[in-house]
Order: sequence, then C-alpha cells, then structure tokens
Amino acid sequence: MNKISLFLTVLMMCFFVSCSSSDDGMRSNEGSLKAEFINTTVAHKSLKEYTSFNYNVRSNALTPLDGRLELVTIKGDKVQSEYFTIAPNKTIKVEVLVEGRIEDTNYIKSQKIYTRPARVITEPVFPKL
Repeated sequence: MNKISLFLTVLMMCFFVSCSSSDDGMRSNEGSLKAEFINTTVAHKSLKEYTSFNYNVRSNALTPLDGRLELVTIKGDKVQSEYFTIAPNKTIKVEVLVEGRIEDTNYIKSQKIYTRPARVITEPVFPKL
C-alpha cells in the first residue's frame, strides 16, 4: 500500500511541475521561425495610447506551431505579443503593443520567438445530449 501511495505522490508531483511553467511549455526558437520588423503605428485602445511594433513572422517548420514574440526594450523591459498559430511555410503579421507613444527608432534592443507544437482542437466523436 505504501508503494502505491508513494507512486501516486511522485506521479502527481511530476504532473504539477510539468504544468506549472509560466511560459506554457514554450521554448526559444530562432531556427524554425524568423521575425522581420515592418513598422510602428500608434493605436488608441480603452482611452490609452499604444505604440504597435509590427513584425512579419515567417515559418520554415514542417508542422504548425503556437508561439509568441517577445521584445526587449532599451530600458530592459520585456513586452510580448498575443499568442499566435502559424502554419508550415507561411507568413503572418504579429503586433506587440507598448503603452505610450514611442518616437525612438532604436527602442527595441532584441527579439525572441517562443514556440511549441500547435495544439489541435478536436471535436468530440459523440455530440453532447
């Protein structure tokens, strides 16, 4: 009985540790995806002004990927895009919003793309009654 409870405890700990990642299991991926800066625009949302940094993200992966783009500013702040899904050999536009109007062309110091294999949403075989 003790062996079973020990096994269940270890199994539950492994499950909680694997599910507690703050980045949702994403890893830095500079090989399969490339981000290319396009431009900046000013956006107004909920009475606030934002600067939108727009990027083209191009995939040369063989499978669909979920991802997000992270930018590091010259102040050391990290800002992230919304999550996106990209199909193999496709290009999508991704925007990263930073609060305030930014005029400095060198405001972004570096960029990183985090990815994981795309999660497939499946419909149940039998409909709910």
